[in-house]
Amino acid sequence: PDRGGASVMDGQNVDPSRMMDQVRAEMSQHFAQEFLNQMRDKCFEKCITRPGNSMSSGETSCVQRCFDRYEDATKAVAKGLSG
Repeated sequence: PDRGGASVMDGQNVDPSRMMDQVRAEMSQHFAQEFLNQMRDKCFEKCITRPGNSMSSGETSCVQRCFDRYEDATKAVAKGLSG
């Protein structure tokens, strides 16, 4: 049956370029999710001293600074890798 367009891999026609694009997109999404999970865990461990229903202003500031440092480090690594 016609599905309104060719899939990346339909059993007969495999478009390697489209398949690689899809793999890259999935890997990028996976990397981003893992990065966010690591950042959340590390910043929570560092900044949240007494878990509760809300964060103190100090904890909020600490988490924001922690996230900012992760973002800066990621940009520096990306810049170093690109050139």
